[in-house]
Amino acid sequence: MTPSPSSIGARAAPVPAAAAPRDAAIDLLRGWAIVGVVAIHATGLVLPAASYFGIGYYFRWAVPIFICAYAFYGARVPDPGSLESPRLRLRDTPAGGGLALRSYAATVAQRFARLALPFVAYSALYGVALGDWREPDVLATLWRYARGDGWAGQYFFIILFQVVPLLARWRVPGAVVAAVFGLYTAALLALPWAWQQWPWLPAASDRLVIYWLPYVLLGVYLRQNTARWRAALARLSPSAALVLLLAAPLALSATYDPDWPTGPYLLPAIALVSAAVYGLHERALQPLARLAALRPLAYLGRYSLVVFCLNPLFVAGLQHTALAAWARGLPLPAALAVAGAIVAGICATASLVGGALRRSPLRGLAG
Repeated sequence: MTPSPSSIGARAAPVPAAAAPRDAAIDLLRGWAIVGVVAIHATGLVLPAASYFGIGYYFRWAVPIFICAYAFYGARVPDPGSLESPRLRLRDTPAGGGLALRSYAATVAQRFARLALPFVAYSALYGVALGDWREPDVLATLWRYARGDGWAGQYFFIILFQVVPLLARWRVPGAVVAAVFGLYTAALLALPWAWQQWPWLPAASDRLVIYWLPYVLLGVYLRQNTARWRAALARLSPSAALVLLLAAPLALSATYDPDWPTGPYLLPAIALVSAAVYGLHERALQPLARLAALRPLAYLGRYSLVVFCLNPLFVAGLQHTALAAWARGLPLPAALAVAGAIVAGICATASLVGGALRRSPLRGLAG
């Protein structure tokens, strides 16, 4: 704070900082992604297996781009001219690493606390709603929740808890990102064999941060090279970028294998498709932000965490109705319409809950 020029010795009144404008493109992408997450969880209630897998695998890029976005907005951009390497060197002050290490630890602790609040609150909600609190083996139930197997989507928090310590002030060269994605895709081809050789790998499932590290690196790299990223995309028309963004996931729908032993998020093609979707989203979606018809999608994106956490509860409730039995007799177009209505209803209801939470003392649950 500098002294006021009109009053020697007095301190200038603080000038309120203007609120940073929201990133309209990421709101739209998150909205589209959370529609996909709800579709993965809900459309199996009414659709035949082939249709369900086609839709579900199309949207398997959704969780990876949420990881990319978390890394993008959580990354600390190095100072200009910094020579820090990707080995996470924390010496960013002339006096050495002590102050930097304390700042880093405080940031990690703050982010852990912000994640812990919704993780604990939604886990408690599911523990009551699903009746898990009545399980006789309390320790086994708590361990199941701690490793992310308590409710659909809980694993997302387990991944983010592992990602948080990686978001320090460290540089990520583009060559490293490209090499990691190439090696990762090749490794996914060999992963079924590795899971057979080392039983501890399937026991850890896809919660290990190593499986999500490429998306973290991509998010950090794009944050540190935003101008270069936008300049590269400027060569592509927004219409072409939108077509590519929507078409790239068709590769997942066309090549899905429901029997792939390592699960849908470890399919070999998913990393490249997810990187393409996230890399194209700003060029493809920014021009659409002015369209009134897409405002509900942007609103949905702003409350995507609440929708992510609550949609399995809605699906669990629908599973106790006669909906599935009734839908089996419907022709496919009608079943698709019913599935779309279910997804839209869950998204709308959960996002309205998110809006109410944001305006309440429980705003921390809204993300």
